[in-house]
Amino acid sequence: MIVIDKVEFDTGRYALAPDFGLRLEMAHHSLTAPFTETDLRLYAIAGDTLRVVLDGLVVVGSGGDSDASCAGSFHSSQVSLAMSPARHHGYHDIIAVERTDTDNPSPDQNGECESHPGKPVTDVPAAL
Repeated sequence: MIVIDKVEFDTGRYALAPDFGLRLEMAHHSLTAPFTETDLRLYAIAGDTLRVVLDGLVVVGSGGDSDASCAGSFHSSQVSLAMSPARHHGYHDIIAVERTDTDNPSPDQNGECESHPGKPVTDVPAAL
């Protein structure tokens, strides 16, 4: 079962015009299929209306499958955000860059768990 572990205000200086942001951390606590995810939501107050500026961008995530002792396949990602000078619909564009890491641990010849990380991959920056 996936549960919400934490909800917190995001105090980043996005300078795109939102009044506040929320981060929701979700997780599935499992030995064989762990999962975590942090979603970012940005909101702006316009008069008496709350407007969603960014809805549920996954900024941190990890997961994988294992045999609960060592062998498995895991991935993690982290998104870095930067504000663009370009504006659309009254808001600055957000530039997102994602880094993804992988690991495929397995027992070594002595039975000790040994990490086998893959080469990190960084995506080309994309405007949101």
